Amino acid sequence: MLVVTEKPSVAKMVRSAIKPTPPIIALKGHVLELDFPERYSNWRNIDPCELFSAPVEWKIRDPETYRSLVGAIKGVDMLVLATDNDPEGELIAYEVLLIAKKVLGATPRYGRMRFNATTVSELRRAWNNIEPDLKWNWVWKALLRHKFDLITGAAYTRLLTLSKRLGGNNNLISWGSCVKGNTIIPGEYKPIDEINVGEHCIGWLLNNNEVIRKFARSYYGQIIRIKAAGLLPIELTPEHPVLTATYSSQGSLPQLTWRRSEELAQRNKSGYKDYLVVPRIKGSVAAERILLGEFTREDGSGSIGEESIFLPLNEYVSWFIGVYVANGHVSGDNAFIYLKDECLENACRAADSIKDLGCAFSITRKENRIIAKLGSKCLCEALIRWCGGKPEDKRIPDFILLHRNLNLVKAFFNGFMDGKRWKASHGNKQCFTFTTRSKVLALQLQLLCARLGYFLYLSVSNITGKAKPNNESPCSDIYVMRLKPDLNGASFKISDESILTPIRKVEAAQYFGTVYNLETADNTYLVSNAVVHNCQMPTLWFIYKRESEIRNFKPEKYYVVSAVLNVYGTKVKVSSEPFKDPVKALYLYSVAENAKYAIVAGFQLRDEIEYKPLPTDTDVMLQELSKIMGLGAAKIMSIAENLYGNGYISYPRTETNMWLSVDHKAVLSMLSSTPLARYVNMLSYNPRDGRKNDGAHPPIYPTAYYPDKLDEKYRVWEYVARRYLANVVGKDAILRRWRLAVSLGGVQMSETGKYFVEEGFYQIFPYFKPKDIVWIPELHIGEKLPVIKVNLEEKKTKPPPRLTESELLKLLEEHSIGTDATRADYPQIIVERGYAEKKKKSFYISNLGETLINLLREVDERLVSPDTRRYVEHLMAEVEAGNVDLERALQEALKIYKDLFEKVSIKLRSGETNSINR
Repeated sequence: MLVVTEKPSVAKMVRSAIKPTPPIIALKGHVLELDFPERYSNWRNIDPCELFSAPVEWKIRDPETYRSLVGAIKGVDMLVLATDNDPEGELIAYEVLLIAKKVLGATPRYGRMRFNATTVSELRRAWNNIEPDLKWNWVWKALLRHKFDLITGAAYTRLLTLSKRLGGNNNLISWGSCVKGNTIIPGEYKPIDEINVGEHCIGWLLNNNEVIRKFARSYYGQIIRIKAAGLLPIELTPEHPVLTATYSSQGSLPQLTWRRSEELAQRNKSGYKDYLVVPRIKGSVAAERILLGEFTREDGSGSIGEESIFLPLNEYVSWFIGVYVANGHVSGDNAFIYLKDECLENACRAADSIKDLGCAFSITRKENRIIAKLGSKCLCEALIRWCGGKPEDKRIPDFILLHRNLNLVKAFFNGFMDGKRWKASHGNKQCFTFTTRSKVLALQLQLLCARLGYFLYLSVSNITGKAKPNNESPCSDIYVMRLKPDLNGASFKISDESILTPIRKVEAAQYFGTVYNLETADNTYLVSNAVVHNCQMPTLWFIYKRESEIRNFKPEKYYVVSAVLNVYGTKVKVSSEPFKDPVKALYLYSVAENAKYAIVAGFQLRDEIEYKPLPTDTDVMLQELSKIMGLGAAKIMSIAENLYGNGYISYPRTETNMWLSVDHKAVLSMLSSTPLARYVNMLSYNPRDGRKNDGAHPPIYPTAYYPDKLDEKYRVWEYVARRYLANVVGKDAILRRWRLAVSLGGVQMSETGKYFVEEGFYQIFPYFKPKDIVWIPELHIGEKLPVIKVNLEEKKTKPPPRLTESELLKLLEEHSIGTDATRADYPQIIVERGYAEKKKKSFYISNLGETLINLLREVDERLVSPDTRRYVEHLMAEVEAGNVDLERALQEALKIYKDLFEKVSIKLRSGETNSINR
């Protein structure tokens, strides 16, 4: 038997829940993906229209996981498919069956394990109720989405990109921005083409920034090369956003701005002074010792009882590792480092720290240096694994680079500099210069120095064909680093969050080859230590439509007479109706200004019930958390999925808002031992239900306490927990609304307001609690209220505000664009592709986005309006319901988009012909 989970975190939870634990292998999402055969890969030799009838085939998306899965499947007689309980999870399970059939020659016996949370009780229930088959309609629905998006996306992308009207600058019109395959990504410190889904990189917000998806495509066009002082060059496609900073002439704090690399090239020519941003990453490791058990056997597997063998992690050991990285090497079972005499005391203290490991330590003096030898096979193997053995492989282990204790980080750097100084010559009081043959180490040292508040200038020197000192083999690149702690006159700027270094040069060059992009947990990752950013057309349409409303809006001037009254100690502002006639407004103001009292002409009170929230579904969660946290929906969903995978909340992709099978008693019992326990009142137990049921998942609810209150994940968990409690044990809120009408010398004014009678669920779920609360006593007609002041206000009508992410998600939901599983990605995609910008919380359409929308609108409104995509979503729902088969639905959807494609193609050709004629 073999259990297959969709992600490593779920595998971990299954292992803890199921005893005896069966063999388990964890995937990292989809193992396979649909693509066209290789002969269709050349954009310029294949008419994009051919893609509508081209065959599609399965290709390996994640080679590393594929190899592991193939090895695990061999000899298996039963598969338990424990992927997520939704159409995408069902498709991944189907991919596993395809691979198993290829490996074994026939499909093995299999069962489907379905769960909606990764709690022990839910996983055991699923284990005891394994279903005999997949939900095939879910598989066909997911396949329809993948095939349709592949074919139409590729066809339109190629058509628009190759068009001189839109893609004349070699911009990709509809895909992700990208970098070259040999680009080193800090975190795993591997080239981007070797990075796998589930691995980690370093981002602007998160140190351990998980790679969620990876994109690759053939590219022919310009690559923008950005060179900033002290950084290695960054090479990106023109539309790739880069985090920059700009100082104002008044010397105020810098403004951080995402700019496309192509825009930076234009700004550089115009003389703008932009800076690239190097983050001062935060520590995430708190270890005081490092396990060595895996290095104690020849096969590297460790042995029973060896879990107690640790390397203590203190400042002297960190210093020793720094020296080893600088100049050390391993020979046999001995590690050697080279130092000056004044470093002997530190070397002895480091040796004393690890004496319990049974290491032999000896010192040899030779001229003006000492050679320290440490004999330990176990420690030598560990040093090679952690830090590399050859000069070109040297690196800093993560348990030092990302340690929370900056004293350990500084001790490592001091050791590294001591290790470099034994060669003499490199240092003086103002500057310390040293070299390395390891590009990874050079990048790591720059980030390490940034953590300490230094800027390490980094450059590369090419010495191909020249022999290195000490009989080292020739090397093409030597990385030269220069540390200048003195800030006087420095061109770089240091702040608490980052180091800013000026852009010196931006240039473009032609490139033909494969380029890559990553989708990560915080939507950013580092390229040469600078920060880059990683169904779209209807989404863009909503932004375009709002932009048009704002541009076409013509403000109108109007006037209001207002007064502030003393209502038994409460200041209440009342206002007249608006007047367009300034003469009339001025006359009424002069009348009201002479009134000492306002006479109550009417007063109304009425109670309103504000019902407690419905159970939480995905759309509501994303819309509300976008308002609360100010984060993008894709980032929120990533956090929610992390919480689910680690057992803290139920499955976060659901359209259900009614309770069906959740054990509220168990959830409330769990919450009773958390800081939210004071809200758990069983006397108020009365869950409220909505009307939506997707037939797959319950609403989102908490399953375990997430304890780290300093983490973003806690804010998402707390929202889910508080909304759950508000629904299950909260009470409806009661508001009393009042309306006051008064007369000031015959000028009629009024005001409305409200106050709480019972706060109800707002005591538990305070996020959207009304703030404009004003209590006044009950008033009677004829009462006199003192006038404090009277004003004449000149105002203008205002255009509608720009769309926020929460409002955009609401529009997508209302128009049935996407599903709970896909909707969160759409706002991020249109920003990544350069169609729109997000400034603070609002979306602005870009020039490229507007050009694209206008072009498609000229062809056919159906290309941009929500109606066409909504019909495709309807076909997917019909496939899920079993009313239409996959191929029929696919052909019907493709026919609509192929007809529109031909119209676009004719339009583009005519536009290019007219341009040539002109």
